[in-house]
Amino acid sequence: MLENKINKWLYYLIIILAVYQNCPLGKFYNFGRYPVWFFSIFVFCYLLITNKKLYLNKLLKVMLFLLVQLIFISMVSNFIYTLNTNEIILLKENIFIKSFSVIITFICMLITIIDVYNLTRNLEITKILKIFYYCYVFLFIYGLIELINIPYAFDFIPSVNKYPYYRIRLLTSESSSTSSIILIYGILSFLCSIVSKKRFNLLLTLIISVFFIIVNGSKTLYIQVIFLTVIYIIYNLKTKIKFRYLVILLISFILMVIFIFPKLLKSFTNDIALYTSTATRSYTVIVGIIVAIKYPFGTGGSLYLTILPQNLNKYIFLFDKVNIDFNLDEIYSLINATTDETLAIKSGLLQFGLYLGIIGILLFTYGYFNQLKKSKNQFQKLLNSLYIVIFISFLLATDFVPNIVVFIALMGVLPNKFHNYTRRQINL
Repeated sequence: MLENKINKWLYYLIIILAVYQNCPLGKFYNFGRYPVWFFSIFVFCYLLITNKKLYLNKLLKVMLFLLVQLIFISMVSNFIYTLNTNEIILLKENIFIKSFSVIITFICMLITIIDVYNLTRNLEITKILKIFYYCYVFLFIYGLIELINIPYAFDFIPSVNKYPYYRIRLLTSESSSTSSIILIYGILSFLCSIVSKKRFNLLLTLIISVFFIIVNGSKTLYIQVIFLTVIYIIYNLKTKIKFRYLVILLISFILMVIFIFPKLLKSFTNDIALYTSTATRSYTVIVGIIVAIKYPFGTGGSLYLTILPQNLNKYIFLFDKVNIDFNLDEIYSLINATTDETLAIKSGLLQFGLYLGIIGILLFTYGYFNQLKKSKNQFQKLLNSLYIVIFISFLLATDFVPNIVVFIALMGVLPNKFHNYTRRQINL
């Protein structure tokens, strides 16, 4: 059918665009960094025209409620702030425009999930997954060229990048942003290769994954790989597992201990001694939890610009209780920020909590884990493990970037697709 072909290619374009996270429009508004948001609006309009109804699962219904909450809280908080101060400017930002930007970003995420969920409902599992394999191969080629040309790789491409830069960052703004792309596209490429029974694709996927783990240098990626391995092992503790899968798990664990743990330990040691990211991430996560509890319904899309610096300054004494000499320069720069450019919690879930409070976090968590299905085979266990790792990443480091939003949408479809495949078809 023509409609299915159009749906397939629209879905493919969303998956392709999801890896481009460094658009020059990000210089003006943060959501402009991700071209897929704009394309998703076009796809959404197409779906509204061509479908009698759009399907929504429980997560989408929860997010629709949270959107209403975000709009209401933003309107009320902006009105109260303006009434008390006679000001509408915070850190050189109009609070109404800032709130509008946050609301638009939330709407774009919601629309992207609706698009992917509805476009893939009638697609075969191989058609859903194969685009991830081709994107993963492309990212490998791109990363290889970037590695050769460091520190001025692709400096001719318009972006918000700063040069020189000494690590690969693919089509994102920094190396740490590549971790979720590598993890999600890598795992789905792996599943695609097995489902389609193409051994060469499987071998190439494994080679690419090893390449990225070795050259990426991102602590976030190392931690995600460790969590993924541990959670997947836990999933299999009470189940019978074929010997070859047991061998693969054992080899993976040994390689992790030999290669990843030393790299991770060295990275943390260097960061604590010379850099700021460990201190900044851990401290902003703690403060984010405190603020979310203090304002259970959130502060809306703009008032965090004054509330966050105040609380970062209020609890800075906590570092005196720790017998480690952290570099706090970045934290002080957030406290004394004169613009909103970098002022944020280094956690997507807790930044979400600034807008919607602990109530919003709990509601989203409920909708998120409602998509987690009971594992019937090894593929569902691997998907579930990845889904849990992504949530942990939300809490500790990762933002709501397009590739993660796409994966969340697919988790409303993929578990059932795998369940409908017989053990004979997927050669378990």
